[in-house]
Amino acid sequence: MTRHPTNGLILGLEAPTAGAPDKQTRLFSLDGEAWHYPLAAASGSALTELTADGDELLALERAFAPPAPLVISLRRARLGEPPRLEVETLARFSSADGWWLDNMEGMTRLDDGRVLILSDDNARALQRTLLACMAPS
Repeated sequence: MTRHPTNGLILGLEAPTAGAPDKQTRLFSLDGEAWHYPLAAASGSALTELTADGDELLALERAFAPPAPLVISLRRARLGEPPRLEVETLARFSSADGWWLDNMEGMTRLDDGRVLILSDDNARALQRTLLACMAPS
């Protein structure tokens, strides 16, 4: 959930609902608008976080479907006339490419435009809390 400057609060469903097209979830505003959000192609992709970036949204997705690699995607969404939405992938990190990843599920935008992305350790000794900072272009 995030606050968009024009559309107010925007809420996103993590995964497609029953009967929805595969690889597509939805975003909603409190005034009843709804957008079709296409999830990234990686197996098991799910929307984990939204944050406003001016008139656009930054979306964080986690794809976890063992034995497939863990994939984290940072994406930009531009709200159009509902249900239209443009989404582009800004960054994609896959454990198959050597990235040391975990369940990245939190994100905030800093005043200087950078984005902080974090995972938690789930109180497990084999996991760590990870924090990544990046500047989307």
